[in-house]
Amino acid sequence: MNRTALIAAGVLLLAACNNSNQDTPEANAQGAPAATSATADQTFAGSGTVTRVEGKDVTISHGAVEAAGWPAMTMTFTAERPELATSVKAGDRVSFEFRKSGGGATLTSISKP
Repeated sequence: MNRTALIAAGVLLLAACNNSNQDTPEANAQGAPAATSATADQTFAGSGTVTRVEGKDVTISHGAVEAAGWPAMTMTFTAERPELATSVKAGDRVSFEFRKSGGGATLTSISKP
């Protein structure tokens, strides 16, 4: 096979690989599998310490949330309802539930043990 034929074959192979996910109904516009509704509606639980509250955003330093595949970290959750954020303050130990949403998470419940 000559060099031009090899390059053409490589381009065709790459194009075929790139389109393989886009032919399925559950793929999004970028070709990545779309999230299932079960994942979008799934809630996860954790516990930790509130480090900051600002508006509807609650930052929590929490332990690992294995069910969500998360290590221990400090992150900001957006409260689903404003009263969730106003019920806690920095320094409070809390148990909480959240739903993954896009690149972040939505706080669905929070309580002080």
